[in-house]
Amino acid sequence: HFPQPVETLNDVLSFEEPMEHPKFWDCIVSLLFQGQINEALALLKITPDGGELCSFLEKMPLLNNFSGHSLSEFKISWSMWQENCKQNLESANFVLDQSVDILEILCGTLDAFIKYKDLAQTWYHLMTSY
Repeated sequence: HFPQPVETLNDVLSFEEPMEHPKFWDCIVSLLFQGQINEALALLKITPDGGELCSFLEKMPLLNNFSGHSLSEFKISWSMWQENCKQNLESANFVLDQSVDILEILCGTLDAFIKYKDLAQTWYHLMTSY
């Protein structure tokens, strides 16, 4: 586990205006790379495009042992969710460029991961994020 994103999150949230923190967007990306969806949602909610981005994240299917769904059911749900993200990316009308980056990460766009690769602590951290 890499604790840096959570430490940065605490630092960002301690700012009077969290969006003004120089690592605000990097923190969101780092949290998403680690699958810390709830923490990323907390920051996204305060952005101008937060409603739409949070909607995508809240609908993201999660695989867990207690859901009662099979792996094949999860894969179908995941494919449908990502296709929805891609369709919305094509028609997105976001206020901030960083919001487009976040949606590109959710869509699994390789260019977005390459753009933010330096936020991953190791190569395998980036690999598992992708």
